[in-house]
Amino acid sequence: MEQLNQNIYLAPEQLTANEANEKARPAERPEDRAARVKSMAASIVANGQELPVLIVEKTEDDVTTYEYIDGGCRVEAIATIRENGMPNMQVWCVLVDPNLDLFKLATSANIHRTQNSLLDMAHIVQEAFDRNGWRGRGGGKKVAEYLGILESRVSEYQKLLHAPADVKAKIDSGELTSLEAALKLMAMPADKREEIGTRAVELAKEEEEEKAERKSKRGHNPTPKVPLYDPNKHKPATVKAKHVEKAAKEKGVETTSTPRAKSEIAEFFEAVSAAAYPKPAVAFAEYFAGTWMKGEGSDRRARELFDSAVGMKAAKSKAAPKAAKVKKASAPKKKK
Repeated sequence: MEQLNQNIYLAPEQLTANEANEKARPAERPEDRAARVKSMAASIVANGQELPVLIVEKTEDDVTTYEYIDGGCRVEAIATIRENGMPNMQVWCVLVDPNLDLFKLATSANIHRTQNSLLDMAHIVQEAFDRNGWRGRGGGKKVAEYLGILESRVSEYQKLLHAPADVKAKIDSGELTSLEAALKLMAMPADKREEIGTRAVELAKEEEEEKAERKSKRGHNPTPKVPLYDPNKHKPATVKAKHVEKAAKEKGVETTSTPRAKSEIAEFFEAVSAAAYPKPAVAFAEYFAGTWMKGEGSDRRARELFDSAVGMKAAKSKAAPKAAKVKKASAPKKKK
C-alpha cells in the first residue's frame, strides 16, 4: 500500500472512476461533460494542473488499481491533451484513505466548487438519506450537517426529484440555476409553465444586458487576464424567482406574495456576516443564520447580540408605579 496523502503521477488510462465519484455528479449531461473537459484541457495547457486528483489504491489478486474520487474531468482533460501532442503528460494525484467516507469526500469537493446543478443536488441529498439510513424526524438536519448545506435546503432539493419534465429540461440546459426560481416555476399552472419559463429567461437576459451596459458607461473595462478554467464562465443568465413572478404577471397568471423561505432568510444573514459590517452586526448575523435558525442556541443570546448590533438594550417593561405609602394616623390617646 502506498503512503497516504502522497503525491504520485499516473497516466490517465491507469485511473478509473470510483462509485462515489459517479454519485457526486449523477445528473450531468454528456454534452456538458464534454464542454467542461474541453475547457479544462485548455486551462491545463495554459496554466498547468492546479488541483490534484484524489485517488484510492486497491489491490486484488496481486493486481493494483487506482480509482479517482474527485477530479475525473482533469483525468479526461489530460487524456485529451496526450492525444493532441503532449503524450508524456501525467495526472497529478494524491492518495487518500480508502476507509474514509468517499461519497462525502467526493460530494464535498464538488459542492465547494459550486459545480453541481440543482438536479445533482437533489440526487445527492437523496443519496445521503439512503446511504446513511436517515429517516423520520431529524433526518433532514443530519443530511444538512453531512453535506454542509442549510437544513431548509434539504426538503427543497427533494421537491425537485418530482419536478415536471419541462422544469427539469430548463435545469439541464443551464437556464434555471436558482432553487427558488425552480420551485416558483413548479408552482405555476401546467398549461402556462413553459411560456412563463421561457419569458423568465428573457427577462433575466435583459436585466444582465442592462447591468453590463451601465458598467460600460461607467468605464468598467478591466484588462483581460489569461483565462483559468471556469465552469460558470459562459453560463446562461441566472433566472431568479422575481423573473418567474414578473413573467407570470405578464402572462396573466395571478400570483400571490409568498413568505420568504427559511433558506432565503438564512442566506441573507450569511451575506451580512461575510460583508464589511461592524463586528456586532456580523456577530448577530452569524449567530442568527448559523445557530438560531438551526434550532440551536437561545432566544436570549440572539436578543443580546441584536441589542449589541443596534447599539441599545431592549427596553424593559415598566411596572405600574407603586402606590405611595400612607402613614396611618395613630388613634388619639385617652386622657387619664
